[in-house]
Amino acid sequence: MFFFGFFWSYFHNCLNPSVFVGTWPPYLFNGIVVDPFGLPLLNTVLLLSSGVSVTFCHYCVLSNVYLELWSPTRPSRTHLQWGYYFTLFYGILFLSFQISEYISSYISINSTVYGSVFFLLTGFHGFHVVLGLILLSVSLLRVDYTMFSDFQHLGLECSIWYWHFVDVVWLFLYFFVYWYGYYIAW
Repeated sequence: MFFFGFFWSYFHNCLNPSVFVGTWPPYLFNGIVVDPFGLPLLNTVLLLSSGVSVTFCHYCVLSNVYLELWSPTRPSRTHLQWGYYFTLFYGILFLSFQISEYISSYISINSTVYGSVFFLLTGFHGFHVVLGLILLSVSLLRVDYTMFSDFQHLGLECSIWYWHFVDVVWLFLYFFVYWYGYYIAW
């Protein structure tokens, strides 16, 4: 519900700018909006790649790989662990690129309404990425210590579904804040 409210604020200020809160796009706009084909596109590719690797983890879970029964037709527990490692790597790389984007940005959270909503949406999403990485790390530790069975793996599935939620929210952010925000400015 928070994301719905934050997107509502973004679209309200974008589609119905007011004199009291500033213009949209911001006055003296040169270079303020981030180019969607640079670092944001790379971040999108990273999160979509992490979505693919965590989907492979979900496939491994549904194949009951934690039972330690090896079969040439289904993945092993090592495949599940490597899927988690790739997902965590992509997530950490995403966060590091997001931080570098914040550092190199020409706007701040208190410069314009656009800056406030931009940092609110991307920062709140970044918080969810950190939370998702923690949940996936806990699930990976539980996989390492074989704490799952074919009947008890709800935490594992919930962490995977949460990561998919993070991916979907990022797609909305990319298309509406970066891509749409860039083209409405010009």
